[in-house]
Amino acid sequence: MNKSIITTRVRLARNLKSHPFVGKMNPGQKDELKNIIKDTLLEIIPDFEFFDMDKISELQSMAFVESHFISPQFTREKSGGGLLISRDRTVSIMINEEDHLRIQYIDFGECTEKAYDTAKRISDLLDEKLSLAFDDKLGFLTSCPTNLGTGIRVSYMMHLPTLTELGHIKNIQSFTAKFGFTVRGMYGEGSDSINGIYQLSNQISMGISESDTISRLREIASKINENENHVKNIFINSNSLIFEDKIYRNLGILQNARLISYSEFLKCYSAVREGIEADKLNIDIKKFDKILLSVSPNIIAFQNKMNDSMQRDAQRASITNEFIRPAKKSQAFF
Repeated sequence: MNKSIITTRVRLARNLKSHPFVGKMNPGQKDELKNIIKDTLLEIIPDFEFFDMDKISELQSMAFVESHFISPQFTREKSGGGLLISRDRTVSIMINEEDHLRIQYIDFGECTEKAYDTAKRISDLLDEKLSLAFDDKLGFLTSCPTNLGTGIRVSYMMHLPTLTELGHIKNIQSFTAKFGFTVRGMYGEGSDSINGIYQLSNQISMGISESDTISRLREIASKINENENHVKNIFINSNSLIFEDKIYRNLGILQNARLISYSEFLKCYSAVREGIEADKLNIDIKKFDKILLSVSPNIIAFQNKMNDSMQRDAQRASITNEFIRPAKKSQAFF
């Protein structure tokens, strides 16, 4: 099991034959396409909720970014855009972002097969109804040439605190680039890493099959995880008290704090997750990771209608207190 993996994401870029690429469409064409895709998809798979990007608030759109349903770019260029989210919150479909369709599956842990199979099934169903733009030589036609071919982006969000602290991330970035992969920040392209959290994803989708892309991602992630564990174990073996002190101090904050800022939460989250990865804490790692989608600033503000920062910090502390109950001897936290 690769404990460094927080989430798995598979995204397929698709366009319809019937309309110009998004960059060439006028507002009327965007609205027409948005309604065509929305109506078709809801007819095929009713288990989706639709959001008109022209009508939602800036706060809600930022909450969608923090939930990884949409890209940061989509909040800046959302005119004529639409969003469909499945009831179980694993599938999101952006309409009129860079391409007509960005079909995404995201969930916690390693789940590449399920993610790809789900996204591909939706793509195939839409192709039957609407005819996707495809060329026998180039593959799926996309706005950006780097997405030509399979149109697939497969990524893991990974937790790599020790490699980050030791300054080894540049070596990891050079290593992954040799295989056509990249290491980016927590929210993908243009974002920064936060407390050792990165996204590892493929850069090319032409000349390589979907299955080979997924296999390479797994192999590279496995190597990175081995390196993270290796340097972490060296540190633990020579500094066990320092390591355990860091874990339990930060665990105590998450258990007992009455106010906690998002930056402090992420610091504590990273330290406690290190303890889980090193088998120092008996906490279900997937349940622990799900706190990330409950406590970010815009998600808390939108879900609880809170504009005051202290109220948000108090709500965040309440959520973490509830998730991480005080431990009793010989009992799991969950």
